[in-house]
Amino acid sequence: IAIIINGGINIFSTWFDPNAKALAAIPQVTLAKNTDLPQTDVTHLVMVTQGVAAYLGQQALASNGQNLGSQYHTDPSAYTLQSVNKHLYWVAPLVYNNVWANLGNWESPGFVAVDAEDPNVSPVLHTGFHMRYVPGAILNQDLVRHVYLSGEIFGNLEDPTLEVDDSWRPFYTISYMQPTRGFTGDVVTRVLLADPQTGSVQSFAPHNVPSWVDRVIPAAVVTQYLTWWGNYHNAPWFNPSGKDQQAPASDPELVYNSVDQPVWLVPMTSSARTDKSSTGMVLFSTRDRTATFYPLAGVGTGDNVLHTFESNPHNIRSYDVEGIRLYQIYGEPTWVATFVRQNPFGETFQGIGMVSAQHLNGANVVMTDTRADALGQYSQWLADANIHGNPASGGNIVSLQGKVTRIAAATENSNTVYYILLEGKTVIYKAGLALSAKLPLVQPGDTVNVTYLDTGQSVVTLTAFDDLSIQTSSLTPGASR
Repeated sequence: IAIIINGGINIFSTWFDPNAKALAAIPQVTLAKNTDLPQTDVTHLVMVTQGVAAYLGQQALASNGQNLGSQYHTDPSAYTLQSVNKHLYWVAPLVYNNVWANLGNWESPGFVAVDAEDPNVSPVLHTGFHMRYVPGAILNQDLVRHVYLSGEIFGNLEDPTLEVDDSWRPFYTISYMQPTRGFTGDVVTRVLLADPQTGSVQSFAPHNVPSWVDRVIPAAVVTQYLTWWGNYHNAPWFNPSGKDQQAPASDPELVYNSVDQPVWLVPMTSSARTDKSSTGMVLFSTRDRTATFYPLAGVGTGDNVLHTFESNPHNIRSYDVEGIRLYQIYGEPTWVATFVRQNPFGETFQGIGMVSAQHLNGANVVMTDTRADALGQYSQWLADANIHGNPASGGNIVSLQGKVTRIAAATENSNTVYYILLEGKTVIYKAGLALSAKLPLVQPGDTVNVTYLDTGQSVVTLTAFDDLSIQTSSLTPGASR
């Protein structure tokens, strides 16, 4: 009888066109007026992947002299990207190595924070906390069990996530979800904020969640919502041909166009399995069910993007590609990826790559070691390729003459680069040795000509250089020197 009744509830709440349209309407998707994605703040690009964060974070356990690694570890999949004091970090709790470590301690001393914007910054181990309630702990110390026994028994407790406030105090956020159509159509009715130290549980309406909380809507829920919307928004429930249907092309990716306003970015594609390009991009709020669909059609997605980065001619050591995200950089939709080398404990950072999402070709990929170099070279590539005619977005090409006040050489990944300051200028000019044979001979007081693309960064990469104080003569072949 129960099987028949439950089956009937499922049929009459999800089958047929009216039910399908109701499911498609759960996400409140609006159509953008143009194809331009929101401009990205390029000072906060994510350069560190979750795997790199896991590798660096585990090293932090052995660096403080407390031998915490004998009792605790960090789960690579538990590193959560979040904004803290307007800077991006990967944060993961210290969890017990085994049940015996749990029985001998009964609390976790804290968490690890890894800089998500700069792979050269050392991870920070935050200890001194008394986190008794964490996921995976035994008995009633298990976080979800503790919250359930605290009285939250009439909904699904989804996506427990460690987030820290701007004073670095840890909390777990849990999405409290309840179905709207029979047994499905789950929506977030409340957000629970659990203190892992005291065990207290606060409940908020989604629109009243503290501003430092980055995510309310779980990624898996976004995928389900957009699957319903793509299948039924413009198509009937019974539609074996797949006409007018769309589907998420990949899992949602957390993107920070503004450092304190994250969104879930999801490329949409047609229902055809062979289609590897987008019908548009959805930016889905992390705090409610609102989303915007940008009809950015024809952008390569999925394996196309991965293979483009992997096949670029600068990737001579065949580094793996991870952390692929779509940003709007200099007025152009741009795929940004991190090149890594796999190891038994995670990944090591090897470089950053950028390529225009509408011009996917390995030869078009910019691959460098730093964000500043990547932005400078990418903006120069956009200008050279004449892809867009908006100098405000792509940067202005600047040529100027000035007097050198300081110059210093440095080695970056076995390459010699020079950092130059000019009189009366606040920008630092960076030039590789390959740009000019005169660079090693430059001295303070020399007059130089430099050309660069002004991208608004404090460090710019030169595209042309000449020291006017060093005169050279052109010699005909065979002339004596």
